[in-house]
Amino acid sequence: MSMNKKLKKELKDYPNDVVIFTNGAFLTPVKLANGKWGWVVSSFEDSSFYEGSEVNVNELWSDSAIELAKEDENEEEED
Repeated sequence: MSMNKKLKKELKDYPNDVVIFTNGAFLTPVKLANGKWGWVVSSFEDSSFYEGSEVNVNELWSDSAIELAKEDENEEEED
């Protein structure tokens, strides 16, 4: 059985248990709000960078993009 067929079967049978690796990151399938499935980075193998500077991606998360933006606005007010 080809790897693609094996992966498709595993995704069909156990969509929340499948994790694949891409360069530097592990991906997990997630059902999106529109009902489609997509791949989401679940963890990183090594350091992450933004505009050449290292960032701690574990500090950059939220349940929603709106909440993340609000947190960013609050940090700017404190500076």
